[in-house]
Amino acid sequence: MSDSVWIILTVLVMLAMLGLAFLIEPHWSSKDGNRFICRAQPISLSANAGGGRWREVRGEIKPDGVINLRTRGLISGRKVTGDWRIEARGTTDWRKRVIYILSPTEPDDGPKSAKTLIALRMPGSSRSAPLLERLTS
Repeated sequence: MSDSVWIILTVLVMLAMLGLAFLIEPHWSSKDGNRFICRAQPISLSANAGGGRWREVRGEIKPDGVINLRTRGLISGRKVTGDWRIEARGTTDWRKRVIYILSPTEPDDGPKSAKTLIALRMPGSSRSAPLLERLTS
């Protein structure tokens, strides 16, 4: 009897930890809001290419309004590093996160359909969010 209670209790604790891990998103912002850590996802405008997975990136807002992103970790995957400008602001989801759509500062060599954009996701309560909001207009 007590063994089955412990097994059920263990499964419930594991499910609670899984739910908590789903709700927590890594984010950090400096006191002035110019540097931050958040999630980014490449978005391809071509019809047959899918987006990538959400990756943790470090960002810095430069004085001229350019956002410098660097992928954290050893495996960078698709190109997320470089200088980007904000194209648009996405809608917030039920977790009160804000999504910004970024485009590269250097012009692409390929056609418009092959252009890659970046979706930048962070909490709306971040210290960096007001700075990014100013750059959207």
